Formats: sequence, C-alpha cells, structure tokens
Amino acid sequence: MPAPHPTSVCLHPGDNHLYVTTTRYGVRNPTAASGAVLSVPSPVAKTPACSWRARH
Repeated sequence: MPAPHPTSVCLHPGDNHLYVTTTRYGVRNPTAASGAVLSVPSPVAKTPACSWRARH
C-alpha cells in the first residue's frame, strides 16, 4: 500500500476493482497517496453487499 494509513476497503459490485480509502489527517509523514481513494484490479468474484440498516 503506497499510503501509511489505509482506512477502509470496498469491492465494487459492477467492476472487478478493489477500492481503498486512506487518511491524511494526523499523518506525520504523508505520501502522495495519503487522503486518496486508490483502486486496483481484483481477480476475485464478489457478491452485492446488504445494508445493515433496519428495513421498515
């Protein structure tokens, strides 16, 4: 990972990419990728996520 503090990951349901968010806030030595959304191709299949919110 080209950033010192990744914060979250997500597999996009419509394409084969893994998205990673990174933080810049509070990072002592940020890189160019700090505070960015990074994308890399993903060789694995995925299923759509379900919302955790209660449905009424």
